[in-house]
Amino acid sequence: MIWALGKLNKVINSGSSSGNLQQFNANLPIGISVLKQIDPLRYKLLFGKREITTKSQKRLEVGGHYWGEFGEGKEGVLLISNLEKKPDIFDDDAHFLDLEFELFEDIFKTKEQPIQLFKSFILSKMAESTTNQNAFMVCENILLSLNKSIISLPLLQDGRKTLFQFHIDSQSVVFYMAFENLGPIEGIISFENDIFKTTLAVKFEKTLFWMKKELKNLNIDASLSLKSKICPLYEIKKALLDVKG
Repeated sequence: MIWALGKLNKVINSGSSSGNLQQFNANLPIGISVLKQIDPLRYKLLFGKREITTKSQKRLEVGGHYWGEFGEGKEGVLLISNLEKKPDIFDDDAHFLDLEFELFEDIFKTKEQPIQLFKSFILSKMAESTTNQNAFMVCENILLSLNKSIISLPLLQDGRKTLFQFHIDSQSVVFYMAFENLGPIEGIISFENDIFKTTLAVKFEKTLFWMKKELKNLNIDASLSLKSKICPLYEIKKALLDVKG
């Protein structure tokens, strides 16, 4: 069933490089950083190369990175809503492995001990002389999540940070995916009565709209819904990743 997760990743990544998603991002530029708290309600934010000052009823973490929805209010005032903090590892490219998801699809397609093969791959990656300290720490976190029966893959795909987490059993794959340009996605891919069933939940309404359109164009049958809170299956420990040599 891991191929279905890979297919979903390809749908999103192919859209990421198309005009469709670039136009979508004009309505939802979700790379937001909190630069400064000016008073209890006002913050200075950075998105793209633009700095703005805006109010937020929700308390924000200075230095934190968020997804959010953008709109235009009266007299062209920019409004930001539905802010959701990104997992801490999204703070830095160094917290991700510069590898494509397809590399791991081949590992999990095997019917015999795929988890052991995956663990061996990560251990061999740690042992490579070309693996720097940051990549070593990322691999260490991957092994820690594996102890909880969660496969965690923080990957740089075409220079974009993507987090995959999933748990596999004989009948289903439970997963969490986080993309810089679409936000968090959770779902279940199950196999029932010789039929694959995919259920997805997303945080943002415009993400829902875009995915419905793309999945329909590719004849991928999936149930889609909105969910106010979508959390990683395993919280990767940023403290380990921030250790300096």
